[in-house]
Amino acid sequence: MFGRVCVPLWGASLATLLLANLRTVTLLQTVLLYGCETWLVKNEVTSRLQVFVNKCLRRILGIYWPRTISNARLWEMTDQTPIDKEILLRKWRWIGHVLRRPDNHLSKQGLKWQAKGKRRPGRPRTTWRRSVEKEAASTGLGWDDLEAAAQDREKWKSFLRALCP
Repeated sequence: MFGRVCVPLWGASLATLLLANLRTVTLLQTVLLYGCETWLVKNEVTSRLQVFVNKCLRRILGIYWPRTISNARLWEMTDQTPIDKEILLRKWRWIGHVLRRPDNHLSKQGLKWQAKGKRRPGRPRTTWRRSVEKEAASTGLGWDDLEAAAQDREKWKSFLRALCP
């Protein structure tokens, strides 16, 4: 599949070809992660996405077996970030965007909505909201604190830098 996505530039220099194909991977990564702000991200999904992106990058750079490099070195060479960090950053940027909306906006009401009623016995399933609350609790902030921080864009950016180093 990826062979069809690569940009064919016959007679172009190696640097031009490499740059064009890296742009293609960046665009491909954008398409792959479309809407990831609202996904309940599990390790299986992120590892599959990361494997695909790494495979594309290795193919562009011409790194085939037995010549191998580590994933960290690959990301450093291509100025890429791991998929799980990219998803986390996109999700929290989107949450900040929604928290700055007026209280009567549908997306903000959906973000704050709590299900009523009795739940089934057993361990509760991990939902998107619970995963967000867990990530926020790791920084020591609750929903009210997050909402206040989101109103100040500079404060929110510093929160994002702390959450996603």
